[in-house]
Amino acid sequence: CESCHVETGFVDPNLIFVHDQHTRFELDGQHKALRCEACHESSNLRYEAAGLACQDCHAQEALALAGKASTLQLDPDPHFNRLACADCHDLSTSSQSKEDYAIRCEDCHTPQYQVLFHNWRESFSRRQKSLKSHINQLRLMPAESESLQQRLKEAERIGFHHMQLTQELLK
Repeated sequence: CESCHVETGFVDPNLIFVHDQHTRFELDGQHKALRCEACHESSNLRYEAAGLACQDCHAQEALALAGKASTLQLDPDPHFNRLACADCHDLSTSSQSKEDYAIRCEDCHTPQYQVLFHNWRESFSRRQKSLKSHINQLRLMPAESESLQQRLKEAERIGFHHMQLTQELLK
């Protein structure tokens, strides 16, 4: 026990374990602030994670790139199997701004894509707010309301991982 923990406890900040030194998954800027339980089940004493690939933890985004949502299926996103996650996501920072994403689009596309990114983002945001307001005004059965709320959450999470799929979810 003493090789990984101090006597006063078995959870942070009492751990001696250093993730970057003692595992094959270095905690980059995007993952450093996460609690252990975000990737590991606390019931698993060995703390084995689901895997080392992005899609092992970000399955919904990976499915979206492939054109699959919980209720819809479309052709894959044009970036599917052509880009690595780190081509759009800056893993060295703790958070990435929308402007940073827009700039990353320009790395491969023309400067016009920065404007398109912002226009699409604004369009998604307006549609999402409108749908939330509409759902709240309707007298829906709890199951119908929950289904629509789930669809909105999925569209928000998918976002730019597959824009056409996001638009379909927000219809």
